[in-house]
Amino acid sequence: MQPGNATLVLFLSCVVFLPPTRSSSQADLGLCSQVYLMHQYCTRQKINNIPEDDFVSSRSGVRVGKAGPPGPPGRRGEAAVINYTKIFAKMEQKFGDIKLEFDKKSLMYDEMAEQTKRNQILIEELQKNCQTVKPEYAKSTDEKGGVYDIFRNNKRYEVYCDLTTDDGGWIVFQRRQDGSENFYRTWNDYAKGFGNKTGEFWLGLDALHALTLNGEYELRIDLLDKEGNTAYAKYSTFSVGGKSTNYAMNVGSYSGSAGDSMAYHNGMPFSTRDQDNDKWSLHCGDFTRGGWWFKSCMHSHLNGNYNGEGDSRAGPAGLYWHHWKGSGHSLGGTEMMFRKSD
Repeated sequence: MQPGNATLVLFLSCVVFLPPTRSSSQADLGLCSQVYLMHQYCTRQKINNIPEDDFVSSRSGVRVGKAGPPGPPGRRGEAAVINYTKIFAKMEQKFGDIKLEFDKKSLMYDEMAEQTKRNQILIEELQKNCQTVKPEYAKSTDEKGGVYDIFRNNKRYEVYCDLTTDDGGWIVFQRRQDGSENFYRTWNDYAKGFGNKTGEFWLGLDALHALTLNGEYELRIDLLDKEGNTAYAKYSTFSVGGKSTNYAMNVGSYSGSAGDSMAYHNGMPFSTRDQDNDKWSLHCGDFTRGGWWFKSCMHSHLNGNYNGEGDSRAGPAGLYWHHWKGSGHSLGGTEMMFRKSD
């Protein structure tokens, strides 16, 4: 049905179905006219753009008109009140929860740090020398021993521990085996140490002094010639002095199969290519291409040139041990090591 026809039907229905009375017939007609005018006004509000089906409710089938124009704005409400006290209280509670969680974690971390410290103290007590090291703390291992950290006077030293030779427990401080490391070094190099703990190396005079400072120590020297023959020298007394003594060596009480070629050097300070502390008129360390406890010049020298190069005026060059192979015979390998004896 078209909107115009709906208007006419509504008006006629109003006139026909209202019960007529003498006193009210004219008023009733006026009422119908008002119904007609109101409906006509409503249907003029963009009614041509609204599909006819939109006038019927999908639920009840009752026709509805389009909404009239908006009314005047209502009275403005009062401004909102922000409760800062409540907000701050919630923030304070949140910060309190965060602080509590932080304190819990901080306590946990403190306990972990304390446990780590106790573990470190335990390790340091256990690992004071190669006689007490634990295999699980090895940094690397081989068939004879391995590289470990040991601790003296709150200082760490990385050392190679021989755990096999002569009941083990030895701190190895020198090794020659293939000529891969240069031993024609300066005073500072010999003081600090150089080389690779699993290959050729020199532990360092500072470390030798620190690790033989307190207690009694014994020295063992293993020798290997280039034909594969071996010998050893063992001394029940061994220590190295500090820098103020130029790292003088104390060694004595020999036993073994190589002969005593260290007694001649007992009490002598160390010399290098740039630090001449020997008793010779020239310079043993420079002529023999390595550092040692020279006298005038030597009965032994295990830090010389591996290939036997050197100035013969200072004595036999190379890796030399007078009481085993004598002059003109450079050895093929050496190891020098010490351990606590008391």
